Amino acid sequence: MDDADSERQYINIPVSIINDGINEWSESVVLKIDESGNDDVTGTGVIDKLVIVDNDNPPVAKFTTTTSGGSTDEETIAGTSPTFTIGLYDPNTGSPTVSGKKI
Repeated sequence: MDDADSERQYINIPVSIINDGINEWSESVVLKIDESGNDDVTGTGVIDKLVIVDNDNPPVAKFTTTTSGGSTDEETIAGTSPTFTIGLYDPNTGSPTVSGKKI
């Protein structure tokens, strides 16, 4: 961060953005100028917002295993407690992946 001095009327505040491969919600950085005792600050309560929109493709959900006892009979299936396992996979590589969103 730069230190503002008497000859400058600005200050740079760097924001680091990491371009990861995880599908997630948009993220925001909010900057608010508050007077907080500095009489030279004007525009008290001025707010600006930077919204970072995620550019990653959502993962693909696939069934990885199913168990149903090999039957289509309702009574037989009810007694076997069928299960389904679903995994998330990268749509580009097909590799298992994670998501920053609830599924």
